[in-house]
Amino acid sequence: MDRRDELINELRALVAKQAAQLEKQAAQLEKQAARIAELELKLAKALKDSSTSSKPPSSDIAKPKPKKKPGRPKKPRRTKANKSWETKAGDTSHWGQDVNNSSASGGF
Repeated sequence: MDRRDELINELRALVAKQAAQLEKQAAQLEKQAARIAELELKLAKALKDSSTSSKPPSSDIAKPKPKKKPGRPKKPRRTKANKSWETKAGDTSHWGQDVNNSSASGGF
């Protein structure tokens, strides 16, 4: 019987150790579940900004990306470096030439 009592005592100690371990793990799971819920709420708030809800822009955590406006594409600006439009429409170099002089006008 001596061996049997030793075995029973060992098993009782093992069961008590496992019960304590289960309690510790259950407490950890509760903490982790609460943390996950908190992070999910923060994420939902971060994804909701003035462009996706009725919230005012001042409540945005980060500024939303500007939306592209539909419409005509912009034409390139005319600059002094790019005067190709002036030479076609505004060429005044021929002004003041003698129209009656056929040699100056290219033989007309």
